[in-house]
Amino acid sequence: MICPACGNKTGAHNYCGYCGQILTDLKLSRVTIACLRADVSGFTRLTMGVEAEVAFSFLKLVLTNAAQKIEEAGGLIYRFIGDEVVGIFGIRPFDYRRLFECGLYLTKLEAFGKSFGMKVGIEEGEAEYARIAVGGVERELIFGDIFLSVARIQKSLRQPGLAIGPRLCESMMRQGISEVRDYCLKRGGDG
Repeated sequence: MICPACGNKTGAHNYCGYCGQILTDLKLSRVTIACLRADVSGFTRLTMGVEAEVAFSFLKLVLTNAAQKIEEAGGLIYRFIGDEVVGIFGIRPFDYRRLFECGLYLTKLEAFGKSFGMKVGIEEGEAEYARIAVGGVERELIFGDIFLSVARIQKSLRQPGLAIGPRLCESMMRQGISEVRDYCLKRGGDG
């Protein structure tokens, strides 16, 4: 494709890499998603005094395990941020119970003979969604306040555990998953 603004060849992209001109209209859809955010609790403490390669191997094992569990539960991996993983549920069909069980599973992990857990926050909210081409590869573009909401929920945990936001908690309760009650945060504050 040739950019109409600067005349450079752009390839299969949504924007011109030379001048920044947007080349396609993004077809945004408003979707309701559940967002799961989990980080390795005490990662710095767990890896103090160990070789960088060992710390990386540990982190790779943990995040690979977490990502696999998220995908098995019907989620998509949105991104990795240091020792955190962010998963999205709702772009394709998913089951609330499997999401809940995934969150619980991530709070009790083991690697290299050490038990540890992740601090896991999950919430449901609205987001904008589009499929975009990046380097000829189709990818999901998802943005919305849900990411900030779930980060706040997850950061409210002081130790490994699961915290579920009020909107998702209500949805799960409507699905008959009454055991989520112990993990629900109240509107406007901690549970």
